[in-house]
Amino acid sequence: MVKVLVFFVAIAIDQATKIFAKSNLLGNGYGVITEKISCNPFIAWSIPLQGYWFWLIWFSVVFILIYLILELPKNLSLIIVLAGAIANFIDRIRYGCVIDFIQIGSFPTFNLADAMITIGITIFALQLLQEEKRKL
Repeated sequence: MVKVLVFFVAIAIDQATKIFAKSNLLGNGYGVITEKISCNPFIAWSIPLQGYWFWLIWFSVVFILIYLILELPKNLSLIIVLAGAIANFIDRIRYGCVIDFIQIGSFPTFNLADAMITIGITIFALQLLQEEKRKL
């Protein structure tokens, strides 16, 4: 039940931040963070992949995530990754692209869902490394 709650809350927070950004941010900056709203038709970090290959990779990754979530029931990090992927999928359905609005320095513009995906994968990788260390 906690996983389902985390999943839906993460998606809701991402969508709320995008709605807020679209209606309130006009490229104003706060220190090193600049809110630059963009409609990204590509994959993560604006890598130019669209059409058939995009959807093939996207659905493959989502199915692998679902499989891993079912196989590793205690792993919340993968729920966060899946929530980020679904949140960006919602954007693609609604807008035809992903709404990105956070830019730090020269790093590509991103959104909260992208951050969830990156953080979730990082935590998952660290957990795998810890498990391997324990086996040694």
